[in-house]
Amino acid sequence: MVKKALAALGIVLVLQSLFALCLVSAMQLLVLRNTPFGVTGASPVVNAVTSKVSLETLAYADESAVMEAIGQSKLHGAYLPGQASDTLIVVPAKSFFGRVEIEAAFGDAAKKLERPLTVKTVKPLPEYDRLGGVSGLLLIPLLIGGYLAAVLLLKATRTAAAPWHVAMLVGYATVGAVLTDLIAGPGIGAYTNDHFWPLLPCFILIAASVALAAAAFQRLIGPLGTLEVATLFIIVGGSAAGGVGISLLPDYWQHIGAVFPPQHAITLVRNVIYFDGNSITTPLIVLGLYALGGGVIVGYLGRRRPVKMVGAPAPAVAPVRLTRLTRLTQSKPRSHSPRARRHSSGSSSRWRSPRSCSACSPSTT
Repeated sequence: MVKKALAALGIVLVLQSLFALCLVSAMQLLVLRNTPFGVTGASPVVNAVTSKVSLETLAYADESAVMEAIGQSKLHGAYLPGQASDTLIVVPAKSFFGRVEIEAAFGDAAKKLERPLTVKTVKPLPEYDRLGGVSGLLLIPLLIGGYLAAVLLLKATRTAAAPWHVAMLVGYATVGAVLTDLIAGPGIGAYTNDHFWPLLPCFILIAASVALAAAAFQRLIGPLGTLEVATLFIIVGGSAAGGVGISLLPDYWQHIGAVFPPQHAITLVRNVIYFDGNSITTPLIVLGLYALGGGVIVGYLGRRRPVKMVGAPAPAVAPVRLTRLTRLTQSKPRSHSPRARRHSSGSSSRWRSPRSCSACSPSTT
């Protein structure tokens, strides 16, 4: 018992240490890294900024082309050089903290080079989401809820996979998405009511992808699948989700996050709320593959292979009470001689117990 308790606490300590390592390394230093940024011409101001800030400059023909790319959620900002003055376009909805760094860097460079600069804000954040954190906050209940749904369903049914698990988890995802949408939208006002219906299928997809993928891990790996999902989806995937802006994460965390659902979930919600649902093809494909793959594994293995029972109690065995007569019967084989049969078939007056039988008792003389 003590060894099991120490082993359990040891596992928790490992997970805690891993969570601290992932989260702190991903969020400690929020600076722009390989950030897509549009330009419409050469400028010494852009050269000065790119020497200090990691920007991936993309050339566009004119301002209309830049605005179209911003509407597609492809740029964090743009610089438009002019004859008398320049224009800096910032996009707070893409990343609030990214906008702050971009505006500060270009403002300092233009001031040093004595170049007049006008700042233009596109896709501003509303008052009810001034930091752009709603998309990241919405991920938490959907991610944790989907994970807990698979874990508690396994615990309640002791069944690792069954075809009806898919229907139950999808039903849970639908009900949970409706409740989350009602609370965050009309209830709290985290976004306008006209986003209720566009966000509802997104919430369902996010919760279903996590729940079905977690159930598939449990079926393939066994009880350790629960621990594996918590490690990959919550600790690693959550740290690389990019709620403050994917371009603010270290390069390796940007690539790691692209493998797991949380980063795509945040991109999906953010682009639906602030970019009219543009550039959501990749998040839909990734989340859909997780949901479809998990559903196929759970349904197929639950139908074609014996269902794994986790923690099923052993069948109870009634205790057998051995009497003295039973022990004597088991220890000494029953006699089948004619004399024994005649002796046993006689009247009760002729019956002699082994104790009172003179032939069987030892001589006293």
